[in-house]
Amino acid sequence: MGPSVNSAEKNAQIQDELVTTFRPIVNGAGLVGMAFFAFNAIKRFGFSEGLGQMVMGPLAIFFGVASGVMWLWTRKNRTSFQLEVCSAVICLALFSNTVTHLLIGFEAENLMYFAIMMPAFALMTPSFRMAMFWTALCVIAMLGVVWINTPELIFEYISVAVAGVLGAVAATTLIRGAIFNAVSARLEAVKEREEALRISVKDALTGLPNRRSFFDGFEDRLDGLRDSGRKFLLILVDLDGFKPVNDVYGHSAGDDLLRAVAGRLEAASPKGAMAARLGGDEFAVLADYPAQTAEVRRIASRLVDALSLPYSLPAGVVRISGSAGVYVCERTDLEASAMIERADHALYQAKNERRGEAVVFSKRDEVDLANVNHVDRCLRQADLENELSLVFQPQFDLVNNRVSGFEALGRWNNEQLGAVPPSIFIAAAERTTQMSRVTHVLLGKALKALADLPGGTRLAVNLSAHDLMSEANVQKIAEQIRLSGVDATRLELEITETAMLDDQDFASRSLGELQACGVSIALDDFGSGYSNFSYLQRLHVSKLKIDRSFVKPLMSEASAAKILRTLISLSKSLSMECVVEGIEKPEEMAYATAFGARYLQGFLLSKPMPLEAIPDFMTGVPTWIEQMQQEAGAVDIDAVTARPSTRLSTARRALP
Repeated sequence: MGPSVNSAEKNAQIQDELVTTFRPIVNGAGLVGMAFFAFNAIKRFGFSEGLGQMVMGPLAIFFGVASGVMWLWTRKNRTSFQLEVCSAVICLALFSNTVTHLLIGFEAENLMYFAIMMPAFALMTPSFRMAMFWTALCVIAMLGVVWINTPELIFEYISVAVAGVLGAVAATTLIRGAIFNAVSARLEAVKEREEALRISVKDALTGLPNRRSFFDGFEDRLDGLRDSGRKFLLILVDLDGFKPVNDVYGHSAGDDLLRAVAGRLEAASPKGAMAARLGGDEFAVLADYPAQTAEVRRIASRLVDALSLPYSLPAGVVRISGSAGVYVCERTDLEASAMIERADHALYQAKNERRGEAVVFSKRDEVDLANVNHVDRCLRQADLENELSLVFQPQFDLVNNRVSGFEALGRWNNEQLGAVPPSIFIAAAERTTQMSRVTHVLLGKALKALADLPGGTRLAVNLSAHDLMSEANVQKIAEQIRLSGVDATRLELEITETAMLDDQDFASRSLGELQACGVSIALDDFGSGYSNFSYLQRLHVSKLKIDRSFVKPLMSEASAAKILRTLISLSKSLSMECVVEGIEKPEEMAYATAFGARYLQGFLLSKPMPLEAIPDFMTGVPTWIEQMQQEAGAVDIDAVTARPSTRLSTARRALP
């Protein structure tokens, strides 16, 4: 229900509606009056004599003309006052005709005309006061005529008068009440529809135009592009770091933040632009194409720069950023969906390669997008059971000089595309909602492979965020594990931090259902996302896998060494295993070992291998590990972490 209608405004509107309703009634009364007096004139001049003809005949013509004029005048819309005048003229004509007729020649039966006129006048007059005026006039006239001519019947006609008054009051009350209620209900319905329409195009939380309104505005601008060539900008904005604010400060703070973001987007948008909220932490801006091409990037940069400033919320000061994808809408051959796809492609690049910045879709991106779409089509049509395969990369236990387990890595070899890197086909699977198919095929192959691995060796399988966000899919994975017949304690499911960002509670329940099968959980790429230590305990994570992004800068940045040592110490304090990933150089192995890392994984130690190569590889593992340790040597970690900046050459000189 929208806000209540102002009483004075409502009454004025109802009065207008009453006028609209009564105009055809008054108009009809004028037509009836004209016909009645025309008949009366014919009767008087053709069949009456004396005063009946001399007085009543001309009066009938006069009153007939007056009624005809009122009929013609009320064929168009009139004001309330004008309608009252018209109805008064008609009532006066009928009333005067009756009184004159009784005064010329009294006939008792003609007194009933007054009783008939009372409800008739009540029905044809627009206002209640006019209805009561004419009713009272009829009563006075009727009783006056009776008192003059037949006073002995006065009490009988008082009863007739009372009946006439009641009939008039009932008529005027009922018709006006019905009209009033109908009009009032219609006005309220109109207000509700207007409010519903307002709500339907506005986002309830931020007050910005909502998704529906955005697409309406988008279509309007497309029409302008096709009709007159007016180019415009489509900017998609996605917040970076919004989910952790919700997790740490609560949803109320998240709502406050979204409102603040909406305000900044509106303020930073160019004049005439439309900023809208598409849903969640996704926003969009439609703006006119600027006079200078260079302004395109500046417009988008102003938006993301405004979002990166600190936010003072009731819950505290928070910092987030926003990434933007920009598409210049200038091609009339593209549909709306194709333009949005291009802006989304630019946004995807910003999120993954230039977080917190704006990326403008370019000609090179057009080629990339075509390739992406080709990959997507091939994936939808692929025979995944035959085209997907697994390779296995070992994880080494440096304390016991053995392989502690393997990570199963998916590979896709397509007839049209050839070998497709995992970074491409996994992203395509998530875009095309094929991730569930990919996961179940790879998991099935991994479960079969687990039976052929040496006893006690664990196998890690990656799960996507999409796998955890579907209850039906989680149940299918759990059922697949149970039906495989393998020892589930040897199976390790790897998830990334980003898998927890969309809905931590739901992801926790999903992982709990999988853990009930006996599997363990490893947190992959730890530290590369929005690390939230609270879910390490909530999820009963048994292993942390430290991302290569902390290993790669070890030789040039002292801070990287400090962070890596801290993460390894953290895992030990939480009684979790810790695997350092991405070991590709002997120096990196030396640092990781010096910081207390027990488990390592990377190309230096072993590249991924097919299942059939594992038995031969396992026979030489102890010797291989010793050889790698000797090649890596030792490193003075205190000397490295004490320096504010350590260059590559300096780090290498620290090795023996």
